[in-house]
Amino acid sequence: MTSKLKDAFEKASRLSEEEQDDIAAALLVMVDEAEWNSLVGSPRSHALLDRMVRKARKAVERGEVTQMRIA
Repeated sequence: MTSKLKDAFEKASRLSEEEQDDIAAALLVMVDEAEWNSLVGSPRSHALLDRMVRKARKAVERGEVTQMRIA
C-alpha cells in the first residue's frame, strides 16, 4: 500500500461510520471499474472481440441469424 493511500485511510478513519461507508463504496466502484477496464481494454480482449464480430457478421451474411423480437 502506498503512503498516500495509508494517509487517506488514516484521515477517513476519523470520519463517521456513514461517511466511511460512503468512501468505501466509492473506492470499491473505482477498483471494479479499473479491473473491468484492464480486462476489456487489453489487446488480447480486443482481438477476441474482433474475431467474434467477424464471425457474427459472416453468420448474418449466410442468413444463419434471425432478428430476435421482444414482446
